[in-house]
Amino acid sequence: MKRQPTLVSDSSRAQGGAEFDRAAHNRRIARLGGLAFAATHDGHAATEKAREAFRTSFERRLQLEHPDLDGTEIRRRADALRRMHFVRAGLKSGEARRRRARSRESSS
Repeated sequence: MKRQPTLVSDSSRAQGGAEFDRAAHNRRIARLGGLAFAATHDGHAATEKAREAFRTSFERRLQLEHPDLDGTEIRRRADALRRMHFVRAGLKSGEARRRRARSRESSS
């Protein structure tokens, strides 16, 4: 059975007809896929290799820059680099949200 496409909100219909909202449709399809995966797989186990590769990328970077450091110090500094990475990502995310909010306010 084929699903009916998602339509844009009622306000768009009032403006002359319903338009297909591809982005909303794609979000719903992706959400269904994610829920189906979560219902049948262990998500933690499925992403273990990727998480490990991400963690070790910081260690490899430090080993190249500081080959004289021992393993314990490499792990300590790699952990600090990883935390710094996420703090920077959070700052950038907040800045982007504030920019979008300002542009919405100015266009209103």
